Amino acid sequence: MQGSWVEESDPTLDLVVDGADLRWRGVERDYLNKTFTTHDDGTVGVTVEFPDQEADYDSLEMIVLEDGSMYAYNVHAVALYVRPV
Repeated sequence: MQGSWVEESDPTLDLVVDGADLRWRGVERDYLNKTFTTHDDGTVGVTVEFPDQEADYDSLEMIVLEDGSMYAYNVHAVALYVRPV
C-alpha cells in the first residue's frame, strides 16, 4: 500500500501512503487508528478511522487487489486507485 496512487477515472484524486503518513489530494490527513487485515483470498486490507468521522461506518477501508490496484471505500463512496504512470 505504500507509495503514490491515483483514482483510475480522475487522476487529480491522488492518495499517498508514506510510512504512517496519509495524504489525500496533497493534504495530510490525521487519523486516530489504522487496523491491518489479511483476507482469506490473500488480499491485504487497512481500516483507517478519522477524528472527524460521525460514526464507525465512516471509516475508510482500503484493499489491495491481486492485480495491484486498490479499492478505497466507505458507505458514502468507492474509488479504484492505481499506480500513476
